[in-house]
Amino acid sequence: IGRKFFLTLILITMYFGGGLIPWYITLKRIGLVNSFWGLVIPNLYAGFNIIIIKTFYSSIPESLEESAKLDGANDIYIFFKIILPLSLPVMFTIALFIAVYHWNDWFSGDLLIMDSSKIPLQTLLVRIIFQSQAIKLSMMQARLNYTPPSSESVKMAAIIISTVPILIIYPFMQKFFVKGIMLGSVKG
Repeated sequence: IGRKFFLTLILITMYFGGGLIPWYITLKRIGLVNSFWGLVIPNLYAGFNIIIIKTFYSSIPESLEESAKLDGANDIYIFFKIILPLSLPVMFTIALFIAVYHWNDWFSGDLLIMDSSKIPLQTLLVRIIFQSQAIKLSMMQARLNYTPPSSESVKMAAIIISTVPILIIYPFMQKFFVKGIMLGSVKG
């Protein structure tokens, strides 16, 4: 009931955002500013991820549920013993999407975390890159003989530091990722 209405609401949020200021005010009123949860919770319910999960669940044949009901299973048993194990590929896919998004997001940490001891790694790396560029410019203006490391080498070091954890995690999740994306894409 109301499936098309809620799908339309999700699609509208994908195309039109409220803006940065209302987003920040909402997070501040909820109490998520200067908190780890302020970085995690707002991005868990992305419309794209909801549509992927909805498409996956609609591709599961109803005969599985019917046969389980004939065997005497109730709805809770069917969900936890049949549907949820079948949905592991799509859940790992969404988890990988969210993890990569959060790993690459430096702006939210810069905007929401005020305490410098709590800032995420990506925000710290961006600050280091900006500081290295500022040091290089100040040295050039002061005409000192000291040559700091080039900003390109600092950028490359930051890229290596930020890429290695994802490169370690991705091979273990790749089989779920490919299976989760392909499920529901081919109808026969």
